[in-house]
Amino acid sequence: MSEGRRTVCFGIAAAWTGVCAAQGSTKNTNTRRVGILWLGQGPAMQLEQMLRDLSTAGMQVAVEARFGMGVGVLEAQAASLVANKVDLIFAQGTPAALAAQRATTSIPIVYTIAGDPVELGLAATLSRPGGNSTGVYTLTSEVSGKRVSLLREALPRAKSIGLLHHPRPIDESEFSNARAATEAMGTAAVSLPVETREDFSRRFAEARSSGVDAISVLTTPILFANLRLVADLALLNRVLTIAGYSDFADLGGTMSYAASPLAVFRSAVALVDKILKGARPMEVPVQRSQDFVLTLNLKTAASLGVSMPQTLVIQAQRIIQ
Repeated sequence: MSEGRRTVCFGIAAAWTGVCAAQGSTKNTNTRRVGILWLGQGPAMQLEQMLRDLSTAGMQVAVEARFGMGVGVLEAQAASLVANKVDLIFAQGTPAALAAQRATTSIPIVYTIAGDPVELGLAATLSRPGGNSTGVYTLTSEVSGKRVSLLREALPRAKSIGLLHHPRPIDESEFSNARAATEAMGTAAVSLPVETREDFSRRFAEARSSGVDAISVLTTPILFANLRLVADLALLNRVLTIAGYSDFADLGGTMSYAASPLAVFRSAVALVDKILKGARPMEVPVQRSQDFVLTLNLKTAASLGVSMPQTLVIQAQRIIQ
């Protein structure tokens, strides 16, 4: 499994001296150290910029980034942040949030996840989460039906839609909701389960041979880790796709319908600011993000011989030509 780390210093002292105290203990009592635990290949620059903006003349924000894929890797990285005694852990992604929760019951955690934090055991209630964590969540299960309806709008004559998913997901309702929405449109729902990287090519071959017209990519870690492969296989097998990840269309997928990363980051960083200024996570309500963005990759659609209907184009917040 891939893993990594990065240390960045923000604030007036860092800007003048170029010295970063985030690798170990610091004598600057005004330095607040935020450890980022990131599911994937490293934190987005937008998030680091937002954390930089929390710095003031009286406080320096130092960031230690840990990132990777797989439960074992994330747990080791979370333990590393705890050992380094960071002041707060920012956990992106449900596996990262759960790893951080297992690693510490005292260091504040702010998470961004897809799923219900109460059902996942991250919060007692949304209004008063309890424990040492709070954050921002999106309910991808509630929009899984929206994604298949967008596929049907792009291909009105579609007779079957494939659902690319993990057979034992963190949120089982996403698959069931997508299947119900597909069948409610009078379209067949075809299960395409993947557990390993080797499964992807087999499932796309099965989809092509069985006449699947389009595929909805559900939100689980193995799919997130292989988005580029999914986009490449979709193009190779000439099948239209949509995913619940904002950068899927940028990687060559036909469409993405996902929570706005910037909106989620802004809300989460505001929670970080509150906690660094003294608020207790157990008393900071968990926030729900409902700002979703539709992105169309018209170049990919054209290569598949699909002309996107104008009714769909005008709904898109982003268009890749």
